Amino acid sequence: MEEFNLKFYGSTLLFLLFIFCLLGFSIYVYRQTNPPVPRWLKNVLTFLRVTALLLILFILFEPILKLSWERIEKPTIAVMLDNSASMTLEDDGKSRSENAKAVLNSVLFQNGSGDFNFSYYQFSNRLEPFVFNQLDSVNFQSDGTDLATALKLLQEQNINQYLTGIILLSDGINNLGENPLRYAEELNIPIYPVSVGKVVEQNDVVISKLMTNQITYANNEVPVDVTIKASGYPDKKIKVDLLKNSQIIDSKYVEVSDELEAQIRLKFTPTEPGFQKYRVQTPVLENELTVKNNQKSFYVKVLKSRMKILYLTGAPGADFYFIKRILKAEKNFETDSWVAKKNQGFYQGNFPTDLNKLKDYDCIILQNFPPKKYSTRVISTLKNFLKSEQIPILFIAGNNINYQALSQLADYLPIIFPVHDFNEFMVEPVLTVKGRIHPVTRIEDDEFENQALWQDIPPIFYSTQNIRIYPGAEILLAAEPIQKNFRLTNKTLPLVVSKKFGNHKSLMISGYEIWRWDLMLWGIGKSNQVFKQFLSNSIRWLINKEDSKTVRIYPDDEIYRNGQQVTFTGEVYNKNYSPIDGAEVKLKVSGKNQGYEISLSGIGDGKYEGTLHALEGGDYKYEGVAHYKNMEMGSDKGQFSVEDFNLEYLQTRINENFLSELALKTGGQFITDSSFTSLETLLKSPARNILESREWQLWNKLLLLIAVILFLSLEWFIRKRSGML
Repeated sequence: MEEFNLKFYGSTLLFLLFIFCLLGFSIYVYRQTNPPVPRWLKNVLTFLRVTALLLILFILFEPILKLSWERIEKPTIAVMLDNSASMTLEDDGKSRSENAKAVLNSVLFQNGSGDFNFSYYQFSNRLEPFVFNQLDSVNFQSDGTDLATALKLLQEQNINQYLTGIILLSDGINNLGENPLRYAEELNIPIYPVSVGKVVEQNDVVISKLMTNQITYANNEVPVDVTIKASGYPDKKIKVDLLKNSQIIDSKYVEVSDELEAQIRLKFTPTEPGFQKYRVQTPVLENELTVKNNQKSFYVKVLKSRMKILYLTGAPGADFYFIKRILKAEKNFETDSWVAKKNQGFYQGNFPTDLNKLKDYDCIILQNFPPKKYSTRVISTLKNFLKSEQIPILFIAGNNINYQALSQLADYLPIIFPVHDFNEFMVEPVLTVKGRIHPVTRIEDDEFENQALWQDIPPIFYSTQNIRIYPGAEILLAAEPIQKNFRLTNKTLPLVVSKKFGNHKSLMISGYEIWRWDLMLWGIGKSNQVFKQFLSNSIRWLINKEDSKTVRIYPDDEIYRNGQQVTFTGEVYNKNYSPIDGAEVKLKVSGKNQGYEISLSGIGDGKYEGTLHALEGGDYKYEGVAHYKNMEMGSDKGQFSVEDFNLEYLQTRINENFLSELALKTGGQFITDSSFTSLETLLKSPARNILESREWQLWNKLLLLIAVILFLSLEWFIRKRSGML
């Protein structure tokens, strides 16, 4: 039944009253005219005046025409087909996907029902609609099942539909996302899982978990903890191999039992630095369900076994001994210490002038060096060396530094020269905003715990006040004077400053007597954790060359499952390491038999993203280049692997218990072969009446304004032609 309704902005009674007033006014105006005109002309002029005024009144009262009607909507039943890879597994000689297709080819779905409509979806870790007569186009190869997300998306896509039931064609294997039982219960829609196979004894061996160190050092032994799960092979010993390329590095036997997990530890010792790929595998057993879960790969980043540090100090003292002791305790640091004599030379002998002998060092520490009245020959040697080699520098201040001589290394330090001495005063370290997240000053992962640790650090000495930092350098720790009425040129005194420029890094500690950060904390019942970790972080950050690149491109993982999406992130910086937006970042990915080219899209703050979908198993290399304003900003390259392993093969048995519980919690029913005939009856729900309406604004039409102008113009024209006043 349809209903019409005309609404006005204001009282309808007032609108009618105005109509009568305007009608009377128009008749009164043309009751007598000067000069007199025929009656028919009076009537025409009255009509024109009344029509124009009524149209103006119509516009002012903003009328809205509303049309309402009622329609009957049949219920909608969502059919959700699991298209994950586990649906290709066979139970009793027939795959689950074939069983699911057989259900959809039954009379109920082929002929439909007059009582409800079907809408069809395929799901795995996402939800997509599909056309029923294109059922053969469904590809059962998706990696991972996230039923909770699929149900959320189903609800979002049917927010305006009369959804009264869900038919679920799945094996019940859910391995991603939240607990679907909780969300399905909150959905308040009955779910009817339909059996797609039989629960039979599966013969299968699965490498279900693998744990190892992602970063290690060359010549260090690395453990690999492997978890094996087997079914159908009771009390059987299985050989587990660890391989690099095709060479077996370690092997052990493990005894497995049905549905019980067995753990084993394998070991390897990498000898060369770099990214290295390893693989754990088990042999294929007789009548095994699938071999795709019998191996698992992983990457390990191997660093140099020992990092060589050149440590130059201006004089023996507490700072030197405490720093040297901590560096010596680090088994991966090898430190060569040189203590300067009074005017020239070192107690350890002659400093090498052959630059080739300095190339073995990974980092240089200058602590209270060079001292005043000391020969500048060593600084000149270092300057010549740094022109050709990008060796990072850690500079630690002291109370006897020749800053004029040090200025020869101005290009490699985070401060601007000249620097002048000042009266010695004490300062406390204050963590800056940059310092809260920087790897050098990040002692604890938790931000509040990290800040609390730095607040406990005792004060140290400071003897400069005009230090200016290099453009692009970052203050990680500020120096807060203990004496509050102390007047300084700088508003913020830098205590720890980092700098990255081009491929060179440097770090400066502008205070001294930092041994206090170690010894004095023991006196209040604490440890030297901050001092020790701070020094270790500083050396490792300086030596790490990866974050010195102006262009970095990397995938979100090193090992991907078959069919898993690969996401690349790019970072583009200028030489001062300020992020650049608006760059063009292109990436080439190559595998054995295929290649891809993608462009990374900007997401702000100098970051870019791009994705690749459904790569086949194998090893891949990538190389990316960034351009900005027709200039090449840099490039980066790397590698990753895609395994034939699929998340769906970690659990292979149909989970009927889960499907039954899902039906029970939602008010549905688990449908087996014997109960399938009753499914149509279970799905029936009454149709619902929906009241719908549509509104039209009648007053804001250009045609009305044109009509008003036309009628008033025509009235004026006739009056003018008739000589009327």
